[in-house]
Amino acid sequence: MKTLDMSMSVTFLGAAQNVTGSSYAVDVDDTTVLVDCGLYQERALRDRNWAAFPVSPARIKAVLLTHAHLDHCGLLPKLVREGFRGKVYCTPATAEIVRIVLLDSAKIQEEDALNKAKRHAREGRRGPYPDLPLYTIRDAEAVLPFLTPVAYGTPVPVASGIKASFFEAGHILGAAMIKLDLGAAPAASRSEEHTSELQSRQYLVC
Repeated sequence: MKTLDMSMSVTFLGAAQNVTGSSYAVDVDDTTVLVDCGLYQERALRDRNWAAFPVSPARIKAVLLTHAHLDHCGLLPKLVREGFRGKVYCTPATAEIVRIVLLDSAKIQEEDALNKAKRHAREGRRGPYPDLPLYTIRDAEAVLPFLTPVAYGTPVPVASGIKASFFEAGHILGAAMIKLDLGAAPAASRSEEHTSELQSRQYLVC
């Protein structure tokens, strides 16, 4: 998608032709924002959790979370461990639930890795991946300082040329639809405001 002075694309990185692993990248010119960063939970697709991120974590300017289910936030510890240093924007309730969900997920990852190592040793075999957790409790704790609560209906600049507004969505406590205002620029004058917005702004609802 392209306007007079801006290019925009959306790339689906997960939850496409399947249910879990929700994540997609919104690129505006050379700026990348990630919407959700979810864990794959289907048994046949869990190998994807170990794969490299399609977008370099260090290149991502911000993450926007729609809600706190694990298939929408569960790969954040891996994203931060591999170089993401932007903010994770979400509603206040989502921020509180994400803390619980990620720490619990990390504890399970550690316990599963330990049990798998014991089982493999007993059976004299090795699995396709090392007997290590996908991420640890320490990895999950490293995400917490990046959580940035945003009130419903309040536009927030999240990256160059991108503002996000969160709107109540139901589903679970804190869940939100997210409207992205892309390429927003101040109008030259009040008389030119409508024309300027048509030429330089696009809206994307996530």
